[in-house]
Amino acid sequence: SYHVDNTMETHQKALLSCCRKKVDEFTSAKALKFVAKMLEENPKLFHLCDLQIDESDVAAVSIGSLTLSAFGDLRQPGSSGSAAVESVASLLNALCLRLTMFYDARMKQSGVETSRARIRQILAKSMVQASAVLAPMSSGHGGSSTLGSSAKTANTQLDIRDHCYGVVCTLARSTFCLDERGALYDCGNSRSFPENTNQTHFNRTLKSISTASMLFGCVANEVEMLRPRATSALDALLSAYVRVVTSTSENARRIDDGKSNTKTESIPTTSTNPWADIRINDAVVDKKNDNTKEIDGLSRSLAPLLWTSSRRSQPKSSRLAAVRWSNELLIHLD
Repeated sequence: SYHVDNTMETHQKALLSCCRKKVDEFTSAKALKFVAKMLEENPKLFHLCDLQIDESDVAAVSIGSLTLSAFGDLRQPGSSGSAAVESVASLLNALCLRLTMFYDARMKQSGVETSRARIRQILAKSMVQASAVLAPMSSGHGGSSTLGSSAKTANTQLDIRDHCYGVVCTLARSTFCLDERGALYDCGNSRSFPENTNQTHFNRTLKSISTASMLFGCVANEVEMLRPRATSALDALLSAYVRVVTSTSENARRIDDGKSNTKTESIPTTSTNPWADIRINDAVVDKKNDNTKEIDGLSRSLAPLLWTSSRRSQPKSSRLAAVRWSNELLIHLD
């Protein structure tokens, strides 16, 4: 029987010794459930105090890579109601919960940029897998596969989507939502940008509303049992948007305060050229205009989505979500 090992050594060795081999569905489902239980009941499995930085990275990346590989291998056409897929979705949910805690801890440290990049890639790929599961339900085709299936298969499909909603919620509530590549907002697709770019954090992150569109579709088309889970994921994504906008506004205010203090400290003389700072001021205005354009672009992208979701033909949960997004985000963007 399973029990928690306070020394963590047994669990770490068991996780790192996992290897892929062909087994039947029943065996793989049991094994994946066991690993998920280990992750759920050991919150300090990747804790910085237990392992060195390199060892922690190896553990996190190895387990994450194996989980994503298993998810991709097991989720084949016709296996949407498989018990093994439900088990690996549960493992992915537990993994994201532990990795986001590990990622948040890394964000508070300096000199671990490579470590953060490795974990960020695992989290972004997890978002891709969760979005791939939820996309058919968003388009209204997810419920058609359950019509001719047994009650057990239908319940398994519900559990799989339930775990995927948990993945989205976990990622949206962590500091992963502030990542400049914006994987959370584009269904896991990371955007690259040159290192010497002058774009602000807001411009880099909020380039897409693909995840928002997907979740609004899930809220409208999801079965009644899972509709609260879809709404919870949508609320978490809203909080992530608000968090990015607030962080960007605070950074811009800090920069403006620094510039104003610099101008106050410099005492102009009569020989100072009054036209010397024109080019600098123009550059500052251009940056503000670029930021305004990005905000207007996000507003124009969200407005049709919220208008469609708030129509009377949509379910009540969809209409309430559209009102909440308009009140907490869209108004502040305008």
